[in-house]
Amino acid sequence: MSMDSVAAPIWNEIAKTQKLRTQWARERFPMDEEQISKADDQEAKLLLNQGMERAVMCAYLDMKPLLLERDAIQAYLETSNDPYLPGALPEVNSVNEAVILASQDRPLTPSQQKQLSELLHAAIPPEIDFDALAREFFMCYFGDVPDVTIRDLSRVLGVGGAGRWAKKFRAFLEVGMFPSVKRAGRYRVTLATLAAWFDFESSRRQKS
Repeated sequence: MSMDSVAAPIWNEIAKTQKLRTQWARERFPMDEEQISKADDQEAKLLLNQGMERAVMCAYLDMKPLLLERDAIQAYLETSNDPYLPGALPEVNSVNEAVILASQDRPLTPSQQKQLSELLHAAIPPEIDFDALAREFFMCYFGDVPDVTIRDLSRVLGVGGAGRWAKKFRAFLEVGMFPSVKRAGRYRVTLATLAAWFDFESSRRQKS
């Protein structure tokens, strides 16, 4: 169940068609077979050099993509006609499920299971509720309103020039990149618009 056990084009397709949660997957999933193998070897050597037991290291590398990108993987499987893929990419919804599944593949002692659990917990990025963040932002700067103008928003977020920032943001709305509404023919920024933009900016900054 490691990345090597699934053909690279499958990971590539998941990267192309699904929204990936982690920067690690955004870098690893688009790789070809040779690159994936090399990256896995490098990660394995690093973990072993840090004193990790080989059984725990192998289990960690197996479970990491299944756990971190479970939503993207399961969404992809729903569109796939390959009957063998669900077996190669089992659904893993929690660290506990990952430890149980890993223990079925290879015997792990209670101490090794504990170490694997700690490693997987550490690999999971913190969850950000962008909808809640948008609501708090609106309430703080604009009060209890359903939407605001792009210029209103640019006065708050328009670092480097409010007018230039507003023009760039309007271009995003014109191509349908973020949800929005129109009033009198003009784009208005809603809570959903802002939440989508926060999500976009968070992903962009992680890549930089």
